Amino acid sequence: MSVEQKFFFIASFGSKKKHLNGESVKSRDVLSCLKEHQKVAAFNLDTYKFWNTFRFYVSAFFDRRRYVVICKAPTGAKIILKFLKLIHYPPKQIITYIYGFGLTGEYSGKVLPADLEYCHALIVESPEVKQQFPSEFRPEIGVFPCLKRIYTIPTDNPYEHKDVLKLLFFSRVIKSKGVLDILDATIKANQPLVHFDLSIAGDTTAEPETNAIIQAAAEKYPFIHFLGPAFTIRGEQSYVRFSTYDLHVFPSRFFHECAPGSVIDSFIAGVPTLSTKFHSYDQMLSPSFAYFVDNSDTNLFVAALNDIYNNQPLLWSKRKLCRLEASKYSYDAFFAFFERLIS
Repeated sequence: MSVEQKFFFIASFGSKKKHLNGESVKSRDVLSCLKEHQKVAAFNLDTYKFWNTFRFYVSAFFDRRRYVVICKAPTGAKIILKFLKLIHYPPKQIITYIYGFGLTGEYSGKVLPADLEYCHALIVESPEVKQQFPSEFRPEIGVFPCLKRIYTIPTDNPYEHKDVLKLLFFSRVIKSKGVLDILDATIKANQPLVHFDLSIAGDTTAEPETNAIIQAAAEKYPFIHFLGPAFTIRGEQSYVRFSTYDLHVFPSRFFHECAPGSVIDSFIAGVPTLSTKFHSYDQMLSPSFAYFVDNSDTNLFVAALNDIYNNQPLLWSKRKLCRLEASKYSYDAFFAFFERLIS
């Protein structure tokens, strides 16, 4: 695709109140990447949803020369593809990117492989999701977990033992992301001596009751810090700030977890991750630069944290390996993949 092409891009990439969730962040990264190489007309379903949907439908009806890129969860992709099929939009010009762990869980029975077949190519986040589609599924299926703009962060100082390790939870602040599990584990691990300092950051709009529990803990324990949306990723300095942490904690038990963007953020920052074994965890994470617990059980996290604390040279050595992983998810890597997929 050496010649510049024109694209319609339809996705949910955020509003003032809703812009820190995974779908919005991923869609903004796909959009930014495409804009670096192609002419893109974007339609945001998070603001003026009905108006922007109508604008897209009218634009697609009268201009069928453009590629269409759909970045949505399966239900949203199904609806948009149904319309494009209805108006006989050329399927060879449609690329669909679905987020999460495919057609399982809440989508089971609601979205079938056939509902996503009206396109040239389907992008999914893991090989396990690809296996959910039958061999006779017509579109080509490509796998690309997530993408980020990559920055080169200053190298670390020489190793020094730390009395207190700084932990960062950076995800939606909801129970299914395991935030209360890591909160409880940190409190337990800090008895009788404080060895861990936990900062909790991310979108706080979904569960006020969870926010209240964390805020109460932050007021009670000086080693708990509730940052909420005050910590976010916006450019190079965000990653410099991220790099000041010693360990990224990802205790998710969210059913549709598949390719979390915060893990790639941790790669760029050079911060190892302690993670549960979510779906497809091993396509992104390896024992050479990460740590694992089988599930979000508090006692498992306490044991893992203590092991990490007692072997800090290993933790420090993983930082360089994290940074080497980041290039797999760069804008350049995604666009090269994208070109191959639609050529």
